[in-house]
Amino acid sequence: MLRLASGRDLERLQQLWLFTVVHAHPSLPVEYWQQRLPEFRRCCLGAEACVVYQSALDSVADGFFTLCAGNALPWLCVNPGAVRRGAGSALITEAKRRRRKLHTWVLQDNLGARYFLQEQGFVERERQPAPAGDQHWISMVYQR
Repeated sequence: MLRLASGRDLERLQQLWLFTVVHAHPSLPVEYWQQRLPEFRRCCLGAEACVVYQSALDSVADGFFTLCAGNALPWLCVNPGAVRRGAGSALITEAKRRRRKLHTWVLQDNLGARYFLQEQGFVERERQPAPAGDQHWISMVYQR
């Protein structure tokens, strides 16, 4: 089930975000992401839309995405336990329904996200050096 996030979801979304990014980026220390929690909070609170995926069997969020100005899709996170069960596909389908064009940045070592986005029609546009981890941020764009 998809629904708009509410204020009561913020703590769960923070936990889910931190767990997801730490597991998706093993080359970066946990502290790198913990330092970015305030930035993540601001992003969620200032997003034009924050949509949550919740399985029919559970009352907590198993995934979410945020949409911001400029067709930005800063975060699309899915609980690793819900991967390959339709959560990510449901979320990205909803994001694409809301925007004709989407833009996101993915770290080079996040192969799962890169592959998933390519399957969903995103294409790589550019690479920029990341400040940590000796890798690049990859700009990926979707347009229907």
